[in-house]
Amino acid sequence: MAQRAPDAASGPRTVAATVAATIAIDRPPAFLRDGMSADVDILTTDIPRAIVLPGDAIRRDESSAYVYVVRDGAVHREPVKLGASNENGSLIEAGLQPGDVVIVGSADGLNVGTPVAPATAAPR
Repeated sequence: MAQRAPDAASGPRTVAATVAATIAIDRPPAFLRDGMSADVDILTTDIPRAIVLPGDAIRRDESSAYVYVVRDGAVHREPVKLGASNENGSLIEAGLQPGDVVIVGSADGLNVGTPVAPATAAPR
């Protein structure tokens, strides 16, 4: 399956944890009441225009990491430089541009030069 390389809007995620906290909101909306619970995502890093790929898009050989991309209707092997990673994905520091079409999942039977037609992945 092919997937467009996402940008910062779908950046790295971390392991979820439950932490008890009390917050104060300067101008709370009318629907909020004391004692309500909430789920909160805390942004600890902001990398503008970052490209993050799921682990099953990244291949490795003895010395490097690479991905398969679709260009001009065929499979190409593109070396990538990996940055921070977690269970949801890896930051791509070099080797891809936003909008590159990357093959995600099994690459069985694919070789460089294999003709392919990209398909949009279902939202996760």
